[in-house]
Amino acid sequence: MPMKLLAISVRSDFGGGPEHLYRLMEAVGAQVDVCAALPNDIPYWQRIGNLSNVSSLVEIPHRSIGISHLRSLSKIIVERDIQLLHSHGKGAGIYARALSLLTGRPCVHTFHGLHVGEYGALQKQAYLCLERLMGVVTNSAISVSEGEAQKILASGIISRRKLHVIENGVIVPDLAPLRLPAGTHFDPLRVVAVSRYDVQKNAELLLPIAHILEKASKSGGPEVRITVLGTGDGLEDLRAKVAAEGLSWRLELIGPHSAPREVFRTSDVFLSTSRWEGMPLAVLEAMSEGLPVVATNVVGNRDVLRDGVGGLLYPSEDSAAGAKALLQLANPEVRNRLGAEARARVETRYSVTRMAKRTLEVYRDALA
Repeated sequence: MPMKLLAISVRSDFGGGPEHLYRLMEAVGAQVDVCAALPNDIPYWQRIGNLSNVSSLVEIPHRSIGISHLRSLSKIIVERDIQLLHSHGKGAGIYARALSLLTGRPCVHTFHGLHVGEYGALQKQAYLCLERLMGVVTNSAISVSEGEAQKILASGIISRRKLHVIENGVIVPDLAPLRLPAGTHFDPLRVVAVSRYDVQKNAELLLPIAHILEKASKSGGPEVRITVLGTGDGLEDLRAKVAAEGLSWRLELIGPHSAPREVFRTSDVFLSTSRWEGMPLAVLEAMSEGLPVVATNVVGNRDVLRDGVGGLLYPSEDSAAGAKALLQLANPEVRNRLGAEARARVETRYSVTRMAKRTLEVYRDALA
């Protein structure tokens, strides 16, 4: 008999967290009978609901906690004899730990990054105190990278014996797309980025990077064009700045995209400007398609690649270093070597199958 799981996320819109949940639930397959509590958002409400092992969907608010939803979920847990709870991210973690107390069911929580960078001192302390309290009733916790795990342990919000490092996994296509051979001249270098237009993803850094690339082009350097996928509250403001500064060709913000891998396959380089990460799925997906990565040297990014192996790392907030790294990858020999290394690293370490197998082990331990 499959184990009965309630999976909880307060996001099901475009983003790495919902994609992680979708791929995990798909990969555990018939071993788990899933009831998923999610907001009714595009695209993952429907995608997760269509999985063969997802027997039911329960709608909860987007990034909000409701007492009435706690009551209804606790009733569902008892009526459907749910055996285990698994929450993804901060808001879902509050739901799951409260429900564990109410129903006595064991709880597994995945952090998806210790995201406190946008908090003031008091807000940060309040959040960490809440996490410490919730950690007491958490049976097992999952960190998606070793770097994230070290930050979590340093904060004291959960004990070492409860914390498991299970790195994110992605689908690796059978064949990597062909890249331009060494010595090929082309124009422009096609760079792709994925952003949520918030403090963490730091899309504002793209503006000074684009200015430096514009100046380099006018001085006879290679042409570089950046296409950005994603959405968020800051999208329209940044679009207006791009237009006002005459960078619309250099920096194209196309908004959300339902199939980002299609864009990756027509691109040459992936760019990340994040201030912090847990373990970035978009970076892993780009690497699986054979793209070299230029990324900020922060937790998550540096867990996935080393500077000069699979991509190039540059200091967070350093637009000049980011632009310099992109210009280095205008060299096809460097780009092809780093792209091949990136794909090989994902093949050997970051598969969805590996992630699902290790998560099932945590589930069984929690139930035992």
